[in-house]
Amino acid sequence: MEVALAANGHKNESASFEQIMLSLVLAVTVAASSWSSESAHLKTALDRAIVSFPAHRADLERKFGKSQAIDLGVRLAEDESAFTHPVPAGYTEDTYHETLTAIARADLELIARAETWTTPQLLNETGLHPAFVQSPTDGLWEPLAVYVPPHHAANPPIAFVIHGRPQTETELLGQPYFRSLADSTGTVLVAPWGRGMYDFEGVAQTDVEALVPMAQATFVSDARKSFLVGYSMGGFTVFKIGTTKTWAGVM
Repeated sequence: MEVALAANGHKNESASFEQIMLSLVLAVTVAASSWSSESAHLKTALDRAIVSFPAHRADLERKFGKSQAIDLGVRLAEDESAFTHPVPAGYTEDTYHETLTAIARADLELIARAETWTTPQLLNETGLHPAFVQSPTDGLWEPLAVYVPPHHAANPPIAFVIHGRPQTETELLGQPYFRSLADSTGTVLVAPWGRGMYDFEGVAQTDVEALVPMAQATFVSDARKSFLVGYSMGGFTVFKIGTTKTWAGVM
């Protein structure tokens, strides 16, 4: 189920990159006595990241291109705004807040890594984290959301998960459902942004094709354990990109 998010504008005092990272660390490690306490810390970190974003935009455009750089800024505003929304139908309060905090953490970490990393990377690290693959078409970076369950085999299966529209990859894996399935089966989840294009048209499809061998090498897996999964728009998209290679299964 997609989380409805709305953009919001901000005008606050400028904050340094170090302050943004400190806010993120506090938000992630604070021993919150309630969801509202943790949400407040994350909301503050998002506010500071939004204010700082214009200073880093030129560098982000060099790495991601103009359109994707704008997408990254919009994410921060949507994440911040979501903390003021009521719990939508179909969610419990705990599930909704778990989803919001997971998405906010992932997007804050995505921006921090995008601003500091000099090369795109995909790391084998437990939990939900952002990563990047470099497009073989134009050299631009492509954002990824990656979830590695705490307990998995040495050569785990990988599910390449295609998000719905207008979801982002962090919104998809930020929700607990796919991650719970991954925990129960020891499956690594890799979700590409696909440049936000409808049905991953054009270069987005090529980006996914480049991602597959990179993920297989990172997690020491192979094609016999590589699955393609699509949700909503992604459910249609698998019929497009699912024909480009042999998959262990398509869902």
